[in-house]
Amino acid sequence: MAKVKVEVTNAVVGGKTHGKTLMVEEEEAVKLEKNRYVKRVAAKKSEDKA
Repeated sequence: MAKVKVEVTNAVVGGKTHGKTLMVEEEEAVKLEKNRYVKRVAAKKSEDKA
């Protein structure tokens, strides 16, 4: 499964606090988004090609 970049909104996720970004598995990102702990960050064009 692919990893996605998320921004922490209202929790501590993977040791990161509000406003910090981290890479998580897509499945985990979906679960965290449902609880409003994170939001996905749009990938840069250079990352899309990689």
